Amino acid sequence: MTEWNVPQSCIFDYLNACKSFVEDDNKFNNFKQDSRYKVILEHVSLDESNQFISEMKNLEILTEDQIEKFKENDIYGNPEIFEYEKFGNISPSTIRYIKNTLDIFNHFSSENIKDIVEIGGGYGGLCKTMSVLFDYDNYVIIDLPEVSKLSKKYISNFLPLKDKVQQLNFNELDVIENIDLVISNYAFSECSLDIQKKYYNDVIRNSNKFYLVYNNITSGNMNSDQFFNYASKDFNIEVEEEIRTYFTNYIFYGTKK
Repeated sequence: MTEWNVPQSCIFDYLNACKSFVEDDNKFNNFKQDSRYKVILEHVSLDESNQFISEMKNLEILTEDQIEKFKENDIYGNPEIFEYEKFGNISPSTIRYIKNTLDIFNHFSSENIKDIVEIGGGYGGLCKTMSVLFDYDNYVIIDLPEVSKLSKKYISNFLPLKDKVQQLNFNELDVIENIDLVISNYAFSECSLDIQKKYYNDVIRNSNKFYLVYNNITSGNMNSDQFFNYASKDFNIEVEEEIRTYFTNYIFYGTKK
């Protein structure tokens, strides 16, 4: 699968796992513990999640009710749960999604963000978490067909979101216009160069804002510096470093010029 620059064996196992979760409810009930799945998602460690909490801005704005709604993301799939001082019992991956959501809320606020597109949205965890602070009208998750089917099954459990969220298979991607916000949590940065350009021209460029968490773990495509230069013709971009033990990620906040 040349459009995704991660080891092909990992992709094969991951997609087969997604397919099995859709077809088998027993497997779906435990999918966040599946080793094939955790190679790609649901692998945030306890230490990493505590670092995410330390990096959250304006954490004090969250109400107890909002925190409880964030925890709804842990109802399905049987994720690993830990206890945190601020959040109580919650999964590390949901902690990361809360951090993403707060990044976006603090930088852009929730006003005038009604139409959202997420590139590589996985099972829909960030989509669910975003709904706590953002009253969006439409949320499109673009991913591979097997993943899209899992996302549809997962999101269908949350009735308030069922009619707001659409799954779009990557191979059916065409130009999407009138977007308020594009999100990608590592996925865009791991695509091949041709696919990155397609996503940029068909999706990102047609948005008023974007939030991209960008890693440099793959080669032969746009790294973070190249993306910054590529997108700066259309957007004013602010960059934050996300420093981890062995690498540095970059968070890009783009606003249309």
